[in-house]
Amino acid sequence: MYTTEETQKKVWEKGTVIEGFDPYIWRKDFAGAWIRKDLYGTTDDYGWNVTAFQPYRLGGTSSEDNLIPIHWKNEVEKGDNYRIFRTSISNNGKIVNGKIEVGCNVEYGQIWEIDKQIPKKEDFLGKIKSFFKIK
Repeated sequence: MYTTEETQKKVWEKGTVIEGFDPYIWRKDFAGAWIRKDLYGTTDDYGWNVTAFQPYRLGGTSSEDNLIPIHWKNEVEKGDNYRIFRTSISNNGKIVNGKIEVGCNVEYGQIWEIDKQIPKKEDFLGKIKSFFKIK
């Protein structure tokens, strides 16, 4: 998905802040996968993209309210699915001496079911998991 640098910055802010780590560099997507700001658009271990949460073909728009930061592997797994979908990458929670242990993101399949419509932007920041159930 093509996005402007300004949109990328705004969507980055929707990622979950990781306590003890610089929020201008590190965040998590809604599935818990670590992403690194400077790796936007890459397929690196911490690469990420901006994607439409509700896909365009299912009535989603390109408004910032519908855009989320997502690890590139989770974007591939989610695809154009909505309401019920899968993600494949999450965090194993291993932090050693306040630093990310190599291999922090691990293959971890999750199935998500949306309980509600995507929340308004002001309700979205850091709260996306509250709108999902893991099956």
